[in-house]
Amino acid sequence: MISNNEKLTQLYSSFGDKLLQHTDVLYSIQYNKKFKPITVQLCPTNKCDLSCSYCSVSNRIKNSEIPFDTIKQGLNDFVKLGAKSLEISGGGNPLLYPEINKIILYAHKLGLEIGIITNSTKPHKYLSQESIKIIKWIRVSLSAIDYHKNYDLNKIPTKKLALSYIINDKTTYENIHDISLISKKYDVKFVRLAADCTGDDSLFVKQKWNRFINSENNSKLFIKEINDNYHAYQHCYVGMIRPYWVPEGVFICSSHVLEALNYNEKYKLCDVKNILDFYQKANYNVSIGKLPYCIDTEKCFHCYYYNNNKILHTVVSDLPDKNFA
Repeated sequence: MISNNEKLTQLYSSFGDKLLQHTDVLYSIQYNKKFKPITVQLCPTNKCDLSCSYCSVSNRIKNSEIPFDTIKQGLNDFVKLGAKSLEISGGGNPLLYPEINKIILYAHKLGLEIGIITNSTKPHKYLSQESIKIIKWIRVSLSAIDYHKNYDLNKIPTKKLALSYIINDKTTYENIHDISLISKKYDVKFVRLAADCTGDDSLFVKQKWNRFINSENNSKLFIKEINDNYHAYQHCYVGMIRPYWVPEGVFICSSHVLEALNYNEKYKLCDVKNILDFYQKANYNVSIGKLPYCIDTEKCFHCYYYNNNKILHTVVSDLPDKNFA
């Protein structure tokens, strides 16, 4: 029987299963040898109003931002390539971007579905009512609970609201109980708990906290499943369907930062002005039996996309006797 952790991870994380819902993209990869972006992860600013000990990009240049005109150009290109959704995240706190509402409105006009990940204690302070109406979902990271700050989430419709929290060395049982109470107060969709991704103790964290989390009798709480470790798959494709766009350029994924707690040039796919050229060259590589881009996966410090890459490798590969499934 599938566990609640695994069920909710599959529903609300990039665990690989959701790829199977995009048969148009999978068909394109298998029969046309052409990858298309599905979700674009956009981090418009590196600015943040917190200094979490477990920050995955603590060594970034903290005042960098992407100009709004550049964001419009990049969104136009990703939509031309087939992108379906935009996940606005960090980097820093995306709601600190001065033109955050303009991004949402522009992406919406392009036909993109929009989700937001933020650590703001009062998201409505930054988001217009029109933006709140447009977005598909918003996930509030409860980082500030470690600093005993209160949250005001009343202006966000419950059907769009979710929570997350990183279990760290400051976490107490009281924190988890408070998170459970917050989730019930606002009737959120889910609460995703996860281990500090900068460490190697995810299994220990799960074992230590799972029983206490279950004792809360709150089916909305789950610990993100990452299987037994963070090891990478033998090949990387996830940057083609889920590119990670930050002020420094477009990268393969959000996990690559864990090696240096910063954006690393060796994992960079392209600059924003070269998005269309990159996809053309990458898909040409695929059409002649090569990988879309070259990454030494053995040097990936942590990887959350093992399942995604395994599925994509199977789809793009010419398997013998494939009709005998």
